Amino acid sequence: MPPPPPLVAEVKTLSEAYLDDAFEATVEAVEEAVISSMYHAKTTTGRNGLTVHSLKEFL
Repeated sequence: MPPPPPLVAEVKTLSEAYLDDAFEATVEAVEEAVISSMYHAKTTTGRNGLTVHSLKEFL
C-alpha cells in the first residue's frame, strides 16, 4: 500500500514583478480571439426575424 499524500503541499508562484506582463498577455489573447470570432461569424437571422450581421460587412 502506497504512503498517504503529504498533509501540506509546496506551491510555487509567479513573482509579482511578472504578473502585469502575464495579465496583459492574457487580455490581448482574449481580445484577439473575440475580434477574430466576430470577424469570421456569418450574418445570421434568428428568432423573431432578428438579424445579426457579420463584422466583415462593416470592414
